[in-house]
Formats: sequence, C-alpha cells, structure tokens
Amino acid sequence: SKEISMGKRGKVILMRISALHRAALAGIIIFLILFFPAAAVTAETQDEGNAATGRVYVMTDRAEGNTIVVLQRAVDGGLSVLTEVATGGLGNGTVPLPAPFPPFPGPSPLTSQDSLIMTEDGRFLLAVNSGSNEISVLKVTEDGLELVDKAASGGVFPNSIARHQGLIFVMNQGELPPVLLGARPVLAGFFLDAFGKLHPIPNSARVTGGPDVQPGEVVFSPDGKFLIITDKFNDFATDTEPALIHVLRVDDDGGTEEIGVYPSNNRAPLGADFGLHQVFAVTEANAGFVDGNRIGVVNGSSTSSYLFTESGELEPVSKAVSTFQTVACWIRFTPDGRYAYVANKGSGSISSYIVSTDGELTLLDFRAADTGGINSGPLDEAITPDGKFLYVTTGIGGLKPEEFTLPLPPNPGAIKGFRIHSDGSLTPVAEVDGFPLSVVGIVAR
Repeated sequence: SKEISMGKRGKVILMRISALHRAALAGIIIFLILFFPAAAVTAETQDEGNAATGRVYVMTDRAEGNTIVVLQRAVDGGLSVLTEVATGGLGNGTVPLPAPFPPFPGPSPLTSQDSLIMTEDGRFLLAVNSGSNEISVLKVTEDGLELVDKAASGGVFPNSIARHQGLIFVMNQGELPPVLLGARPVLAGFFLDAFGKLHPIPNSARVTGGPDVQPGEVVFSPDGKFLIITDKFNDFATDTEPALIHVLRVDDDGGTEEIGVYPSNNRAPLGADFGLHQVFAVTEANAGFVDGNRIGVVNGSSTSSYLFTESGELEPVSKAVSTFQTVACWIRFTPDGRYAYVANKGSGSISSYIVSTDGELTLLDFRAADTGGINSGPLDEAITPDGKFLYVTTGIGGLKPEEFTLPLPPNPGAIKGFRIHSDGSLTPVAEVDGFPLSVVGIVAR
C-alpha cells in the first residue's frame, strides 16, 4: 500500500543519515536540555508541588503553662497532631468577660497579631509568654520542636513579636483590664544569634504610649528599616479621638526613633500585614464604649490599606472598607498579594478582599467562611507559603452551635483549615478539636 511504501522510504532515509548528522542532532538535544530545562521537568515539578506537605504550629497560651502544638499538614490540607512542646513560660489563659456579656470566661484577651512567629529561614519559632513576661525560642526539629532559649520580654504582658533576619522586637502591651491596670506599653529589642539565643539590645526599650492604648501589633517593613505599631485604643479611654498607628525607624545598632504617627480610619486598629508592592493593611475592630465597657459595633468593622514609602510614610489608599461583620481583628495576605483575609472575632467568620497592585481593597465576600458559628471566636490566621491553605484558631470553634451551653467544656477550641481557590473563595478542609479556650497564635509552613 501507499502507507507501507512511505514507511519503507522513510526507513531508508533514516538509515542513510551520516554519523555527522547524528552528532549534530545529539548536540541540538543537549542544547535544548541545558537551556530549556523547564519544559523537560514541568510534569515532575507539578507532581512535587501537588505532593507538598508541611506543618502548622499553634500556641495554647495556657495560664498554667504555655505550649506549642505541632500539627502535620497533609497534601489535601488536613491536619493531625504530631506533638506538644512547652515554651518554659506561662500563658495568659482566660479571664471573665465584663458586662454585658454572660459571666463566663471569654476567648483569650491576648488580642494581638504575631504572638507566635517563625524566622525567615524556618529554623526557629518565637513565642510570647504573657503570663510570665517572657519570650521563648524553639528550634524546629524533625520530631517537632526543642526549647533553646527564654528571655525576659523587657516589659509587662508581651503580646506581639516582629522579626527581620537576626533582629527581634517584642511589644509589651502593659495594661490588661481588669486584671492589670496602669502598666505602660514597652517595645524592647533583641539580637537572635545562629544558635537561637536571644541577646537584649542595650537601651532599646522604649515606652510607646499611655497605659490604656493596648498595642495590638508590631511588624517590620519588608526591608527591615521600619517598625509599625498599632494602638487599639487611645490615651484618654474615650471615643472622641481615633487610636494611632506609629512608624519607627530602626537603626543598624537596633535603636529606634519614632518618625510618624497616623490616626486610624476607624476605631480599634489591631491586626496589620504587608502584601506585595509595599502594600500595608490594618484591620479596624471598631470597638467603642457602652456602659463603661468596650463593645464592638455590630457589623461595623473595617480594613484600611496604605502604600508604605521608602522614607517610612503611610499613604492612604482605601479607607475603612467595611467587612459588614463584627470586630475584625486579624489579617493575612496571600503570597501573590491578590487576596487578603480578615478574621472577624465577633461574627465567627472570615471576610475576603481583592487587592489591586496599588493597594486598593475591594470586598470580595463579607462571609467567605464560617468558623463554627457566631460564638466560635476566630482569632489568629496563617496562610501556607504556597498560598493553597488558610488556617485559623478558634476559641470555641470546636463546639457545634447546639452544644454551646454553660459551663463550657474544658477544651472547646479548634483549628480550622480552608482551601484557597484561584478565585479567592474558601472551602473547609480541616478541623482539629480539643484546644483550650485561650488558643491564639499560629504559623503555617
């Protein structure tokens, strides 16, 4: 047949290719492999990416002894407990909530972001021990964690840690109503060496405000030249003036100098995070006084964004974009900077925003995820480095709504996990129950 004839002709032609031609062909193949390796390994790389696993670290903040729970993260985002390691210090635990709330302990008053952080190289975790005024350093090991150092925090009630390479700063909140009154917030600096040992920076401690401001976050700018501090409230314990956002320049020797103070766009700024392109965002819980107690305005919380300049200035972009939820506290950006997720403590939900390259925020979904009902108390969030999963701590999220009765069981908390889809939507993938009510602080790797 014609097809057979063409096949024989092709075979004859191939047999007549000279050794020189074969050598040239081999050279072309080698060139393609050397200079275009991506095409050759795309399938393998994709398989490796799909098989990526990791760990999630969660701080219990127990008053009788603070611990870090290490969870193994599966390919599908599922979690299983690997081990639990003591920090060597005391957490804050829980305290009774003030009126008009019912007379039962509430989710941890450690209302701050970055109470548990990891160094850039993934070798160490740093945790606050707010009950004993210390910070701990734990080395990441194959089996879990190992406590390698502990140091006085330089103030009272440490609640947030910032890190840039070997430079560490801890924010001490100071006053904690109604348990501890009158203590002022103090920022203190440390050098972290290659062995995980903390070395206090001489004369680095500085008071950052009055007793009642209650800082919620301290965070480094991406280049490590500046620190940003959010004050949840103002000096005068009143609603007449907005709370403040402070910008401090950090010197090479670890000294700091305040170079800018900005009023918040809504009350009670708390969580803060940097996205891409120097985009900086702050949550605003919008908590105000009602009968002498601070109460979050129902569905009144918001998020603001800024561009952070090279000289350390905050240029507003989106002012107080509403979550339409209550008490927005914690915020995280996806690694690609496209989305931001806010945990709403008062609504038991997570809100999502679309983020433009110039920092403009657009609410994507006011209730992108339910964290276990209105009483679940979502707190800290963490997003995996590949941007596939989001995890959140919940003080009462381990209980079904119909199980919420007094007195509460000993360990009603839970860690919830969600898959982040390409359109920014979230779907549940994990839940681990049995955490204490005080659980707060989370890192995902």
